[in-house]
Order: sequence, then structure tokens, then C-alpha cells
Amino acid sequence: MIVLKDEDFWDGCLSYDASQQRECLIKCPLDVIVADYNVLSLCCNHLGASAEKYCPRCHASSASFNVLSRQRTPEETRRTISRLHLRSKEVDKAKLRKETGVKEHINCLWDVLDPHRDIPVGMLHLLPLGLTKHLITFLVNQMDKTQLARMSCHLETVLPSKGPDFFRYIESRQGKDFKFYCNISTLTNSDPVAVLPTED
Repeated sequence: MIVLKDEDFWDGCLSYDASQQRECLIKCPLDVIVADYNVLSLCCNHLGASAEKYCPRCHASSASFNVLSRQRTPEETRRTISRLHLRSKEVDKAKLRKETGVKEHINCLWDVLDPHRDIPVGMLHLLPLGLTKHLITFLVNQMDKTQLARMSCHLETVLPSKGPDFFRYIESRQGKDFKFYCNISTLTNSDPVAVLPTED
């Protein structure tokens, strides 16, 4: 991906359309890029949820998820990337990555926008993953077979691949499964009776 730094080109770049045999204006507004949270985290040079400071927006950790933490800045991230490049041992690099949450790779977005500021707030700021797992498991264990069938049926309408077995094997689910479920739980938990098939 090439990002044009010259402000004259930000409103479009004059080019040539060979199929139409005429000049054209190419525009790619960065504010309409669609991506999942992992890709957005990558745009911030962030390691992801495995880091101690797991948020790509701020310096929150598992001990301080519910308070407003110091915001990340492009300058600070670039300094950390420079520190990573100075490390000669991979063990030292891995330790610094885990501590800071910064991962070094080429990022063409830094000169155009502030990825830390423009990324949405992550789900883990609202509910820690461990609490989410125990809460959902507790609720599922309190339900009878009819309620679980309704919930599974509703989940299947949203995502067919997860619906049939998601609640059946709830004890063996991983963090990523609970994180996914948190994103759609408002859809699957609202009036599950409405999606049950009715007999004519």
C-alpha cells in the first residue's frame, strides 16, 4: 500500500484508465477502510491481546482495565520501535514487546493519521475476558435444555457455524470465543423465543 504524503494528492491522484482510455481521478479516503479489530490493532503497531498492555489506544493493563489510562501516541510508539530495533537478542525483543504492547513492522499510516486515536475502544475495556468467561459459563449452566436450545437457535441465525455447539461445549471454549460472543450477545440474547420455528 502506498500512502501519498504530498497534501496536493490527498483529494485525489490524476491517473489513466487503460480500459476506458481516458484520464481518471483516484481517491482512497482512509476514514472508510473497513477492518476487524485485529487488523486495526495491527495498524497501530500493536502486539494484540497477548501483551500486558493489551489496548492499542492506551496503556491499560489487566489491573487497570476500568480506569482511564495514559493514551498512546505515535511518537512514543516510534521510540519503542527504535528501542526494539536496537535489541540484538530475540528474547529481549519479545520481553519488550510483551511489556509495552508494541510490535515493530513497517507502517505507512503514521504520516497520514493517528491510528491510536482513531481505533475504536476495545471490548476488553468493558469486560475483562476472565470475568466474561466465568459469567457466561455460569449463566449457561443455570439454563435448562429448552432455554439452551433457544439460545443456540438464535445464535445459529446470526452465525450458522457457531450456533449448534457453542453452548454445548461452553467449558472448553477459548478466550477468543467469548470475545466473539460478547460482540454479538445483544443480538442473540434479545427475545430468543422469536426465532424458534412454529408448527402450522
